This record gives sequence, structure tokens and C-alpha cells, in this order.
Amino acid sequence: MNELINFYSKFFKSIGCNVQQRERELVVSEIPANFEKFSGKKGPYFFSFDREREGYEYVSQSHYLVKTIKEFLEGRGETTLLRIDFGINFKEEIPKRIPFLNSEIRSINKNSTNRFIFKFSFATTFQYLNEKETVINQIYVLDNKIIDFDNSLNLAEGNKRDFQEVSAEKEYSLAREELKKIILPKTEELKKKLGEQLNNEIARINQLYQNNLSEVEEQENSLKKQIEANREDRDKVKRLNKMLENLNENSNKNKIKEEEQEFIQKEIRKHGLKIDTKLVNTTIIYFPFYNLNLTMEVEKNNLKIIELGYDPLKKIVSPVHCKSCGKEVKEIILCSSGHITCRECGDKCASCGSVYCKSCQTKKCEECGRTLCSHCWNRCDACGKIFCDYHITKNNGKKICKSCERKQVKIFRI
Repeated sequence: MNELINFYSKFFKSIGCNVQQRERELVVSEIPANFEKFSGKKGPYFFSFDREREGYEYVSQSHYLVKTIKEFLEGRGETTLLRIDFGINFKEEIPKRIPFLNSEIRSINKNSTNRFIFKFSFATTFQYLNEKETVINQIYVLDNKIIDFDNSLNLAEGNKRDFQEVSAEKEYSLAREELKKIILPKTEELKKKLGEQLNNEIARINQLYQNNLSEVEEQENSLKKQIEANREDRDKVKRLNKMLENLNENSNKNKIKEEEQEFIQKEIRKHGLKIDTKLVNTTIIYFPFYNLNLTMEVEKNNLKIIELGYDPLKKIVSPVHCKSCGKEVKEIILCSSGHITCRECGDKCASCGSVYCKSCQTKKCEECGRTLCSHCWNRCDACGKIFCDYHITKNNGKKICKSCERKQVKIFRI
């Protein structure tokens, strides 16, 4: 009975239905119109596989839908278009995937390109002896790889306007190869079982015809002994020879052996395994891959834009690299110029404390030697050297280092 539940569940899922299983009961909704029309029964369907229950149909191997489903599977596979609705709050989601250590998101502009998952639903029928067993298998392919699909994702009917024609030839070939691996254990199991049964039948046939041959040989030997014992009685010998002749005519040993082989060949055909696989349905599931432009506030009113890619299916941000050394980073540190930096390539300005990186234009104060970011270094209008705020002054709108200021004072005094 578990096989029957799995058969129903997998079939209705394969044609895009919503299937809810409660112990040994199935509730099937959102049935495609083509199946409702084919079966002559509108949904939703309520099935019980254990017992009669009010409001539910009791399902057994003889249930009418078993035959209907198998007839439906004989038809041509159709294509269904679905989309995954993620419903993402990016301001909350992105920081969960990669931390922002010294900045926060102010706004997000996004655009997306569609990616495609191909779901192939196969019905494989194993036919042997007087049995006919159908198994449904669903295989998902993304980026030319077989994947496990999260069936808890929110799927909605796709819009053909969002869809560009895509070829599924490579994906279909991959799915067929994967299907061979999936059904191989069952195939080997059935072959072993049928092989054992065939060997038993052949042994039975061999024994039966060996007994027949032994019986004929015993009769032959008995008649020959009688002939030998009654050589003096010509009439009796004549009768015995006639009986021997009739025995050989009616029980031709070659004929017995031919008949034995015919029966063996018949059993070989009877115990053969026929496997027939049909594509029931191809479902194209598309989802967006997002390219995000994030406006980040690094310091108060210091806004910078960075670009990130986000895969909502895997829930991962595309690899992010340090602007200076190119190493992939697992956290985002922004320098005051808006570069993404790693901890090794980033440092803090000795004057304002802002982060700068090796890609930034930095200068050192000629007086104290401290490294300054591009916002904090000053050029002396007199000598042209670089100084920090502490070692430079403003005089009549000009920036003058303290050394040049002392020289001017000395000249003035003289």
C-alpha cells in the first residue's frame, strides 16, 4: 500500500498539483485542467489508503484512477511554466549573508536576470510475468547539474512574458542518464528475482522431460530383454519387435528434446523484463538572479555605492573581493573612498579615524610621519609639503605649515 501512496503522490506532484499527505491520506488540489478533463473528475481529490472515511475516496489497486493515471501517462509529455516567488526584504536579507562592519544600507536598486531549473517527470513501467508496475521519478537540472529541489519553495504560475525560449536538450540528456542510475537497483532486483524463478522453471522442465526419457528408455530396455529371453519363440519376438518399433515411433527422443527446448524458450520469454520509460511532464521553473546596487552610509552623510550579486535559491551573495589584493572576503569593510577592503589592506587614518585602503591616495605628514587619508592631508602653500591638521595653520585663507610660519615671523621681525 505504501507503493500505491507514493505512486499517487509522485504522479500528482509531477503534473504540478499541490499534494498534502496526512499519514495514509492524500489531499490533492490545483489539478491541471487537462487532467480533470481526461479523468472526468474535478478537484480537489481526497484519498484514503487505509479505510473508508467520510468525504474521502478509499483507494486500492483496483481504484479506477490507477488505470486512468496509467492511460494518461501513455500520452505525450507536456511542458509547464512556473516561477519561484521568494518575497525578499533585501535590507534584512543581505546583511544575514555577509556582514557590513562599518557601514549600513541606505537604499537598494536592483535588476535581475532569469535562471532556469528544468524538472523532468518520468514514468517508468516494469512489465514482467503478469505484472505491470509504474514508478514516477522527478529529476531537477540546474546549470547542467542534477540538483535536489526544495519542494517547500513558493511556486506560482509562470508568465510567458517573463520567459525566453530555452533549449532543454542537454538537460534532458542529463536527466535520462540520472534516471538510469535511479532505476538500476530496481532493475537489478527484478532481473535477479526473474532469473531465480526462470532457473527453477528450467530445472522443473528438465526434470519432467528427463523423467519422460527415462521412462521410454526403461520400456525400451524391458522390451529388449524380453526379445533376448524369447529368441526361440518367433511369434512372440515378432510381437515384441513390433511393440519396440511402435514405442520408438510414438516417443521419438529427439522430438522430446525439441519439445523440452521449446518449453524452455517459452519460459525465457515469459520471464523477460520489459522496461518502458516515458516523459510525463517537463516543468521549467524560473527564478531571478539579482544584481544589486547598494547605497551605503560609511560615515555620517558619506554615501558610497557598491555592487553585489545575490542568488535567492542558494541564499548566497556572489564572491566579494578586496579592491587592493583581490582576496575574497567574507565581510564587507568600506574605506572612506568606497573601496571594499580586507583587514590586511585596510587601516585607519591617523587624523580622522576613517578607514583607508592600499588603493586609496594617502600621504604622510612631513612633520610627524602619520599616514593621512585623502580628506585629511594638507599641502603647504609656501613649501608645497604635506602636513596633518595639527602641523598646519590657516593664514589669510592660505595653508601654512608651522615651519614656514616661523620663517615668515622671523623675516617680519628683521
